[in-house]
This record gives sequence, C-alpha cells and structure tokens, in this order.
Amino acid sequence: DHRDLHSLRRRQRQMCIRDRPRSLAYWYMCDGNLSMDRGRRYVRLHTEGFTKEECYFLATELKRIYNLDAYVVSSGIYSRIQIGKKKSVFTFLDLVSKYVVGSFKYKLGVLE
Repeated sequence: DHRDLHSLRRRQRQMCIRDRPRSLAYWYMCDGNLSMDRGRRYVRLHTEGFTKEECYFLATELKRIYNLDAYVVSSGIYSRIQIGKKKSVFTFLDLVSKYVVGSFKYKLGVLE
C-alpha cells in the first residue's frame, strides 16, 4: 500500500537525522539539491511527501543535532526544508561530502 511506503519513508528520514551524517547524505543524494537565488546558495531537502508539521519537526532536529540554520519553506501545498545561511550550508556539505558517491558529487557544487 502506497500510504505504508510514505509512512516508512517519513520514519526513515526522522531516524536518519538522529542516526549519522551518512544517512543524511543518502537523503541529500536522493531528495536534495544545492541551489542559488539572488546570489545566495542554499541546500534544499525535498519533503513533499511530508506534512508541514513533520517538516517543522525535521528542521528543528537539524538545528538541534547539527546546529544548522534549517527552516521550512512552503509553496502551494508542499513544504520543503532549506538550509540557507552560508555557514550552515558549508557545515551541511562538510557533514555529507565524504559519503556522497561519485555520480552525485555534482550536488556538492563549488562554494566560494
């Protein structure tokens, strides 16, 4: 059942934050990207399958565990987690970089 799959996926994301940076890297490789808007770079973790409350919980956990400036951005019916301050972007990429496999290295970008 597709609802069970979404429920499992949500639980896995919650566990990956608590677990270790390797799991966070897997999340980023599958459902994340490094973007730029008006000259500012940010990391976006796609959480379209999550409720807004779950997104806020996950963003709070990222702040609590890794001291990342993570926040929720809503667009229509979807919410996503973004990490936008330069220091937090560097910290996030540093956390996940050693676990990102070759074909996904492009997601690390080149930060100045």
